[in-house]
Amino acid sequence: MNRLLILLFLLFYSTTFLGQYFSHNKDTSNFSNLRGLIKNQTFFIKLDSNNAIAYLRRADCKLQLKDFKGAIADYSKAISLKPIKSGENDNRGNAYYNRALAKYELSDYEGAINDYKKTLEFIPDNPKIYYMLGLAKSDMGYHSESIPYYNKAISMDPKYSDPIAKRGAAKYEMGKYKDALADYDMAEKIDLFAELYFYRAIAKYKLNDIAGALAESERAIQMDTNYQEAYNIRGAIKYKLKKNNEALLDFNKAIELDPNFYSAYNNRGPLKYELKDYEGAIQDLTKAIELNPAAADAYNNRGIVYEAMGNIEEAKKDFKKAKGLRNADSFLSK
Repeated sequence: MNRLLILLFLLFYSTTFLGQYFSHNKDTSNFSNLRGLIKNQTFFIKLDSNNAIAYLRRADCKLQLKDFKGAIADYSKAISLKPIKSGENDNRGNAYYNRALAKYELSDYEGAINDYKKTLEFIPDNPKIYYMLGLAKSDMGYHSESIPYYNKAISMDPKYSDPIAKRGAAKYEMGKYKDALADYDMAEKIDLFAELYFYRAIAKYKLNDIAGALAESERAIQMDTNYQEAYNIRGAIKYKLKKNNEALLDFNKAIELDPNFYSAYNNRGPLKYELKDYEGAIQDLTKAIELNPAAADAYNNRGIVYEAMGNIEEAKKDFKKAKGLRNADSFLSK
């Protein structure tokens, strides 16, 4: 029986923002007054259409409510009415920074980078801006270009663990797994957080330290029992150790936490195949394809399952599709 490929699709989430500004990644259910504040600022804008502070405050509320397009429109208006003064402070730095956050959330990374750079004209000495520049570069896939920004943030604040950890993640993506672990070790001496142990788990997995990877994934889960990526990688590790029933529980948990978690479906499908649950495997891999239609590995895996079921025509279609997306012989990306 062919052993299907379980692939680790490792998602690096950016969750840290400037503490002195708005962190829109919060639970907006606690912000019941935000819509009321928006109405108040809209009233002031109707009284004076050139009230830059009102636009800025309304934009801040929209940002926290995750109305990113609305926030961008208001920040842009506020910036166009420059200077934005509140007491003795020029708030254009806030406007550019928070507009960058909104653009970042909409995957407009180039636009976010431009706004972060504008922020530096007003707030040149905050390492978190350089950190966010690094994140944007990383999310664009420019990992080597992200490292100088992380280095700058670290040089400004050597105890700032986030850019150290993200620099490690960039090095991981560049295939420098030992260097990545060195950064994770450095970050661990400063701060402990679940994402750090997740990073350590995937780096150790790449270095074939399977026992170490398992231990790190378990530490990540201990710190955050709702961390779906940690369950996903622990499932992949247990699959490699041939602990299939335990792996299944981990993939189930990852999907329970995030019903649209492509990687978990694409991992659970091959596992179900191993357990001879062919129908279940087809369902999972079909779901993975729905979530990521460009996933060559999911088509290839589903083709293997169809072949095992004797459905040769469907298998051929999937293998052809997978080959068209990328070389079917180079799928393994653990």
